Amino acid sequence: MAFKLGMNGKLYYSASPAGAAATFTTELKKVKDVDINMPKDDTDVTTRDNEGWHQTLSTLRNCEITFDMPIDTADAGYAAVRAAWLANGGTIGIAALTGPKDEAGTEGIVGDFTVSDFSIGQPLTEAQTAHVVLKIFKFKEWYVKGGAPT
Repeated sequence: MAFKLGMNGKLYYSASPAGAAATFTTELKKVKDVDINMPKDDTDVTTRDNEGWHQTLSTLRNCEITFDMPIDTADAGYAAVRAAWLANGGTIGIAALTGPKDEAGTEGIVGDFTVSDFSIGQPLTEAQTAHVVLKIFKFKEWYVKGGAPT
């Protein structure tokens, strides 16, 4: 079994609306501690027929990607994320993958995301960072290199 380390994950971005993962060419490299949260909403469909147990069905999916990036105004990735945040209602194309897009077994979500949080941290003895929260706006695909998702 091949385990994937967090440092080998990839975030690709596009300032224009996202296409398929294969069309992404620019990696957002200056990020750390990326979390990709994809919960589903659910609804209660409990009836008396379920022997006293709740019955739940999943409904809508969601995706939120969080990460920190150093404040580097000369970095194109930082500038693209900041521009999407400054443009109220603006989006950024993101492919959040488990590895390089051309590597067999890589998978992940691709879509357009809004930048809902761009908070600046200024710790006394550390580098200044932007804490970024991306929320899905338009789902494009669940990318899998080398086959369909199972």
